[in-house]
Amino acid sequence: MERILVILLVIAVGAVYVYNNKLDRPISPDQAADIVFLESRLKMTLKDRSVQLVVIGRGPKSLGCIAGPINSHVQDMCKGKDISCVATGVECKKDVDNRYQRMLDKQKASTHYVHMENKNKSAAGVVLFWGLTDRESKTICDYLTQRFRSKPGPVETNCI
Repeated sequence: MERILVILLVIAVGAVYVYNNKLDRPISPDQAADIVFLESRLKMTLKDRSVQLVVIGRGPKSLGCIAGPINSHVQDMCKGKDISCVATGVECKKDVDNRYQRMLDKQKASTHYVHMENKNKSAAGVVLFWGLTDRESKTICDYLTQRFRSKPGPVETNCI
């Protein structure tokens, strides 16, 4: 199980890094008025387990959709490891499922997740894994939060 967590941590760090860099950009009030959502899903098969990495983002349309770069980066990280990665959904849209909206609003969920938000509150993101135990999701969430809090910048990161 520890090896699986290490592989998932490496992949999650890549996904959060790509998304975090996008949140780092300054946004004007005019840009913040036109909101879009990103939903990116990646199915990872590890021996006898299947885990789904989900990245949800909310931000101004002017930031563009980064679903492709996230999935491409994560799929590249899967190469050469004991893991199969397949993008199962990548889209930008006008709204998002209620459970993900609640996560973007920092509400508790049935799993632990990383919540990121730029300091002026104009863009936010969530990174989570479906298919992990409570302990596994908490371990990954805490690790990612600590890693990204140690980097200076305008993005606030929390484990919820």
